[in-house]
Amino acid sequence: NKSLLLFSITSRSINSKSDNQTVVNDLNNIINPSSLNIDTSTIGNGLLNTSAGDMTNTVAQTPELGNSVSHYVIYAIENLHLYTGLPYWETILAITVTLRILLIPIGIKAVINAARMALLRPDMQKVTDAFNNDPNNVDIQVKTKFKNEMQALFVKHKVNPFQALLMPLIQAPLFISFFFALQSMGTYIPAIATGGAFWFVDLTVPDPYYIFPVLNALSFLAMIEIGADGMQSDPNMQGAKWGMRALALVIFPATVYVPQAVCVYWTANNTFSILQTLALKTTYMKKLLQIPDLPKTAPPLKIVNPFSTILETWKDQSNKNKEDTPPPPPVLTFNSHPKIIKKSKLNNDNTN
Repeated sequence: NKSLLLFSITSRSINSKSDNQTVVNDLNNIINPSSLNIDTSTIGNGLLNTSAGDMTNTVAQTPELGNSVSHYVIYAIENLHLYTGLPYWETILAITVTLRILLIPIGIKAVINAARMALLRPDMQKVTDAFNNDPNNVDIQVKTKFKNEMQALFVKHKVNPFQALLMPLIQAPLFISFFFALQSMGTYIPAIATGGAFWFVDLTVPDPYYIFPVLNALSFLAMIEIGADGMQSDPNMQGAKWGMRALALVIFPATVYVPQAVCVYWTANNTFSILQTLALKTTYMKKLLQIPDLPKTAPPLKIVNPFSTILETWKDQSNKNKEDTPPPPPVLTFNSHPKIIKKSKLNNDNTN
């Protein structure tokens, strides 16, 4: 036993005060593993096993990703980061720009459809006015004729009303997925806490300098003013544009507490929309893509209040029922009834 050998050597050196060289030689025999036939490989394997166990415990503390859409976004960001070696903030930018490039054809269709819709508006207003002024607009045949004429106008101008909703319907799920993914990415990928740059090094915390909230609000306001993503500048959109401008003011306080990873995505997405809209407004791109010019003074489309239309229809129907009802019989009075008049004359003669 090594401990007994060490104890005997020590006691012997103290009690008998033997030669110091003998003690040193015995101690070397203890310290040297080869002299004691110790298997050093078991020590190394033990250290390796301990290290692997510690690593397993560390990994187990990190939650595992699931199969939700937001988790797939995290998978994509992490894999692109590992494959390219880009920092996390550049990885977010790369994925955002790639998705927006893939959506360019849909954005072009939305711009063309909005321009054709503006050209269609005068003819559509004429048909609408003719229908509203028709006294028989309650009739089913008149309504069918109005519907057919409107569909013929859409076919003539190559307008699809549902294309105006196509871009928002695609972008809304993407934005929601990226929002939840980037908001919770620090929980699954702790390294993103140092994946930023400049003033936004930690992508898991809000912007302490409020630079991103200001950029998000201003970029969203710029999108509204230039008519990005189908928000065209025409008289019919003035009411909606004022509502969107008010929303731009709400964006600033709403993004103050949002992680900077979300702000990186949001700012990049808005910037791409602005640049795409400005490019499609150039004369060269209009000729290349055959985008019609918007009318300078597009007549505003009159929006009929449905409640007032229902009330007017009810009044017209009431008046029509009154006309169809036969008039009540005249009220008999003293001077109008012949028998009463004759009897009255006889009474007067008898009195006289």
